[in-house]
Amino acid sequence: MKTRFITILMLLGFASSLYGNIETVGNYTYVANNKNIEIANTTNAKQPSAISSYTASDNIKAIDGEGNYIYFSTTAISPAFSILDVSNLSSPTIIGQNNNALIVAACVSDGNYLYTVTLDGNKSALNIFDVQDKQNPSSTSTFDLNTTSSSDMIQNIDVSGQYVFIALDESKVKIIDISPSTPQLVSVIVPNRTPYTDDNLVQHVTVDGNDLYVTTVNGFRIYDISDISHPNEVGRYSDSRSVFENKVIVDGNYAYYSTGTPYAMNISIINISTKSNPTSVGEFALNPAGTAWSDYKIIQDFTLNGDYLYIENYKQDCDANYNCVNVPQDVVIVDVSDKMNPEVVEETNGQMVPVLMYMLD
Repeated sequence: MKTRFITILMLLGFASSLYGNIETVGNYTYVANNKNIEIANTTNAKQPSAISSYTASDNIKAIDGEGNYIYFSTTAISPAFSILDVSNLSSPTIIGQNNNALIVAACVSDGNYLYTVTLDGNKSALNIFDVQDKQNPSSTSTFDLNTTSSSDMIQNIDVSGQYVFIALDESKVKIIDISPSTPQLVSVIVPNRTPYTDDNLVQHVTVDGNDLYVTTVNGFRIYDISDISHPNEVGRYSDSRSVFENKVIVDGNYAYYSTGTPYAMNISIINISTKSNPTSVGEFALNPAGTAWSDYKIIQDFTLNGDYLYIENYKQDCDANYNCVNVPQDVVIVDVSDKMNPEVVEETNGQMVPVLMYMLD
């Protein structure tokens, strides 16, 4: 058995709520921690070092980055989102905002456009913004998603070419063609359901070439989307452990999937080279055998940086009446170069970086 060294990036200045997000662009990682966006150098994936930070007026709700710009929304109704210029990493500066009265629940940037899922009263919609002029971003088109305004219904958004993919917690994935001036719905995926279960509840979507990965309770589905109007399920990975909040990251022939009971406490590594038969090859357990329930850590989110997984986690602090508060803990860095034996790695420089991750794409 190998000696396991624990690398922990301590969370600084957090509140009892878990507002946050993370985005890696090139050698740098931008991390939302409640109201703060922390900038870290992650050239050495197992030894991140803090550079600077930016403090917003409200808790960060969604974040995405491209090039020298970070797009983020907060829990405030206005502005809908702000644009942070990080060309000077030591002094990030707001250079533009869209002041529409909208709550942006999720966003993804692609070239000159920012694709968002927005909430406005009882309406939720795909709202597309032209961000070519960073000082004056403007809305170009809107598509009504015909769902509720609850942000819990909006899981995440991904974009590939001329299509946007939106995961809805009502057991649907909506695929929208964004090439025309008026976006058009091209197909809806409703994962088939095993009788007497909720294993078709959609949690997360990610696109990899002509494959769409959709996580549900108890596993994920793989859809061939080469015919975008008729997505076809070609594979499925099942896990008997009930998972209520999970995601999948795809990297080459492997998928990394959060599992656990009753919450996500492990990362399973799945060989997906044969789409029709995804096979587990390794797993990292956040809680070693024998860990007391009161000490159990729960995965809040995770991301992949090269051969390293960053796993953010929290604990539940409950009183005698089972009124619980989620308390952020730390981020563990795991070396997954050996897929069968993922190992926590050692932090050698003592650097501590504030990190809080939520719904990374």
